[in-house]
Amino acid sequence: MTQRSTRIRRHPERSAPDALNSILQTGLVAHVGYILDNEPYVIPFTFFNEPDDTSTIYLHGSAASQTLRALQHGATVCISIAIADGIVYSKTALNHSMNYRSAVGYGAVEVMQDLTEIAAMFDRWIGKYTPGRQPNVDYRRVDDEMMRGTVVLKAHIENWSVKARSGGSREEDDENPSVPGTSGVIDILQY
Repeated sequence: MTQRSTRIRRHPERSAPDALNSILQTGLVAHVGYILDNEPYVIPFTFFNEPDDTSTIYLHGSAASQTLRALQHGATVCISIAIADGIVYSKTALNHSMNYRSAVGYGAVEVMQDLTEIAAMFDRWIGKYTPGRQPNVDYRRVDDEMMRGTVVLKAHIENWSVKARSGGSREEDDENPSVPGTSGVIDILQY
């Protein structure tokens, strides 16, 4: 895979590489981009990664999926995860914004084959989205029959670009009580 630039050009002060693990643990949807027959595709997935392992992202889906078929045959992927933390409003239209944390990574995928490894990983994956659920108590664990129509991919991410914004509007007039209008931040509740 060719090395992709992850240098942040617009608002480089928002670079937040230390937030990557938190974004991966908190994020719920990964948008996976790839090229197939010279056409771009971006598909949302649930995803999983082990805590403190920012180089591996797990994806799964139907073996009949065009996306999974393309990815398991060597497609390079771009994975984007974004978390909206707040809506920023200002006394001027131009300075409305959003507080967020985001990560964009590039890599390649491989198909997982080991059912024991897949079953254990799925238990941790389920725990990410529905904490406290226990295998063989709250749900039946994945088995050979369930896996017949499913593909599980391990994406090896070579590099990430991580960015975050927090705080209120940067507009000077927002602090001036003589300027009409309102400003502030509407917090978005996290899952």
